[in-house]
Amino acid sequence: MTDLDQTQVLDQTGDETPEVQNSRRRVKIIALVSALVLLLTGGISGGLAYKRHLDEQHRQESLASCEKELKQFTAALTDLDKAKTDVAETVTITAEQVADGATVEALSKAVATEAPKPVACPADGDTETLDAKTAKLAEQTKTVDTSIKAITDSAAKVTESKTAKEVADAQKTLTDAIANGEQTLADSDGKVQDNTVREQLREALDNAIKTKDSKDIKALGDQAGNVAGKVQAVGDAKAAKEKADAEAAAQAAANATNTKKSSGTSSGTSSKKTTSSGGSSGSKGSGAGGNSGGSNGGGGSGSGNGGGNSGSGATTSCPSGFYLSMGQCFESKTVDGGSS
Repeated sequence: MTDLDQTQVLDQTGDETPEVQNSRRRVKIIALVSALVLLLTGGISGGLAYKRHLDEQHRQESLASCEKELKQFTAALTDLDKAKTDVAETVTITAEQVADGATVEALSKAVATEAPKPVACPADGDTETLDAKTAKLAEQTKTVDTSIKAITDSAAKVTESKTAKEVADAQKTLTDAIANGEQTLADSDGKVQDNTVREQLREALDNAIKTKDSKDIKALGDQAGNVAGKVQAVGDAKAAKEKADAEAAAQAAANATNTKKSSGTSSGTSSKKTTSSGGSSGSKGSGAGGNSGGSNGGGGSGSGNGGGNSGSGATTSCPSGFYLSMGQCFESKTVDGGSS
């Protein structure tokens, strides 16, 4: 700088002139503004970059959420298939096998429900799209879970209804068996040879009556079977006595017929022998009387007394099965209606 320039810069007091001071101030302002511009430009660029970073981070989080929900939906579909497999046997139960046929229909509808189709989670999708997919999958998962519950609940109701009918049927079977047993007991009074079988039936009936309101199907069945067995035993005993009584009656009738035939034959034989014997006795009496008359001169009287005494003193009848001969009874043997 020349002495002249230096002189122009400084005033008479030795200070910088106002022009110099203003110049220096402008330089500082320009420098400050430039710095601010640079700082602002860098800040905006950095802010935009940071925002992009945050957006990507959010997108990745949305993608992860979508993929997680997709896995849950897939797992729900697997559970649905398993639920249908588990009730495969229950589905075969018909309305006739249950107390309430509506339970069978409800199960059939629950099993027939179609599962929703899964949605995809696009790896390049934006946050909004991925969030929408996630919400849709969550809704579908809930639908599948509802279907699973409907299937399991319906199957349980079918099983309960089937058990209820089986219990009711078993109770009715036992009640009918008790009624039949009571009737059999009444009908067999005094009609069996050994009353022990009736006592056993009475005991079985008492035990069955205590069990008839139970819900234990096996116990009900056991009691019904026990009563039925005792009823059969009483029936067999009654039939055996009826057969024995019929055979005894037939034998008695046959014996009575044989006795009647034997009595008729014996009476005929006895009558003939009695007549012959009477004639012989009379002859002998007459002979004796004649002789007596010849000796004593009273023949007429002797003949009458002799015949009368001989006729009244001889045997005239025999027991059944015997015949009279010569005043004595002999066993009769019938041959072709005659005697020997």
